[in-house]
Amino acid sequence: MPSLTYNYVDAINQNLLCCICRMPFIDPFTTRSCGHTFCRDCILESLDHALQCPIDRSPLTTDDLQPANPIIRSLVDELAVECTNHPCSHTCQRQLLEQHLQSSCLYIPVPCPDGGCDQIMLRREAVTHRCEHSIVKCDACSSQVRAFELEDHRTQCLKQLTTCESCKLQFPRSSKSSHQNSCPETVVHCPQQENGCSWRGKRAALYSEHTSTCPYQAISGFFAIYHEKTKVLEDENVLLRRRVESLENHVRTMEIELQSARIALGPWIRNTASSFSLDTPTPNPGTPQRPQLRIVASGIPSLPSSSQSVLEGDPLAPYFPAQDNTQSFDRQQSFSAVERPSADRQVDRRTRSLNRNSWSLGQSWDAMHTPTNLQPTGPRAPKQGITTAVAPLNLNSTLQCSLEGLRESVVSLSKSVETLGRRSDITLTNETLRLNEEMMSLKANMHGMRMQASTFTFTLYTSTDFLVQMHAIMMENAQLTARADPLLFEHNFGPMSPHRYHYMPNSPSTTKL
Repeated sequence: MPSLTYNYVDAINQNLLCCICRMPFIDPFTTRSCGHTFCRDCILESLDHALQCPIDRSPLTTDDLQPANPIIRSLVDELAVECTNHPCSHTCQRQLLEQHLQSSCLYIPVPCPDGGCDQIMLRREAVTHRCEHSIVKCDACSSQVRAFELEDHRTQCLKQLTTCESCKLQFPRSSKSSHQNSCPETVVHCPQQENGCSWRGKRAALYSEHTSTCPYQAISGFFAIYHEKTKVLEDENVLLRRRVESLENHVRTMEIELQSARIALGPWIRNTASSFSLDTPTPNPGTPQRPQLRIVASGIPSLPSSSQSVLEGDPLAPYFPAQDNTQSFDRQQSFSAVERPSADRQVDRRTRSLNRNSWSLGQSWDAMHTPTNLQPTGPRAPKQGITTAVAPLNLNSTLQCSLEGLRESVVSLSKSVETLGRRSDITLTNETLRLNEEMMSLKANMHGMRMQASTFTFTLYTSTDFLVQMHAIMMENAQLTARADPLLFEHNFGPMSPHRYHYMPNSPSTTKL
């Protein structure tokens, strides 16, 4: 369909009207078969619904269409029409209307002629329109700026004239700063204001009256030296403050690491005030020293009082309750096993002790290895019925020495267990061999007895006296039970075969004997 709606001025000839839209032809096409003329868009839309001519219903396809005669085209294009924009009263031929709308119609919307503006207006308004994006010239400095930036430019333009508020003198804005520094009517403060002078007045009176009488001006040199040294001290203080902050961060990090170490070590953390004194030399961690023993009146050695106080203040002290001197000395000897100077001596000594011990079959492992006297007491004591086994550690030594002692103890225990396992294997092997020999002897004896029993049974069954005795017994049983002689057939007693009772040969033995 046509994109524009035309307003025709004169009456239209009926021969120039389309029979489909009832308007003058627009881009007319004529059929080859029947010679009818239609608008191009109208006939194509009609053929989409039915392939026949809208007038005479004859068959018709798009191949039967052809452009109309140029005379018909000229007649419809030269029809007089009005401008489609209502305020516009322009009248022209139909073929010239599109050109009018594009170039000369004053009532058609057009964009702003300036490239940076997106405003839409009528063409007649665009002639007098002053776009804010248009380029204008500053009347002071002759620089070109956009219209909406002109006011801001004037407030900053260095060639614009400005008036001093003090002396009412006009000068370019570029000279404003220099004029303010030299204007005699400007109110200023004394140069020594930061040092304590409170004078305030015009610049002309400053140099003519106040400078010669100002007490702070007389010692201005001292103030300059003072401010210079103060500046140096402030810079040093800033540097020291940064260093202190850095050290505080390091201290916080070390405190966190120390707290983690304390949590990891647990009871091995000692209190310096309770464990060592200022005049007591610190022992070498690599060579732990054995606590000195003293002999009491009873002849039993005991630990010195300082060692006992350390044990009382130790976090693991509740696991080692106070007992008599003999038990304490024995336990101290067992705890001091980790302080032995040589691992070989320790292994040999433990091995000899293991060889001297005798293992009983009725004694359990838990009864032999769970200490009954090493249980915590006091507020940290566990509930009744729970046995806590504590390793024989020397709490007076360092953690490194204790770990080395534990390692040596584990090594010696491993060797002892390995030796015990080998001895058990050897003992079990010997006992197995002895039992095998005894079983072989028993099998041989049983085989001989079986052979003798077989021979005796065969001899007994084949003897005549035995048969006679058996016949007599059977006859007696027959008389008692009123039965015939079971050995007779129709009261005929034939000769008895000596092989009545057959001898069953022995089955071959399946054993190796």
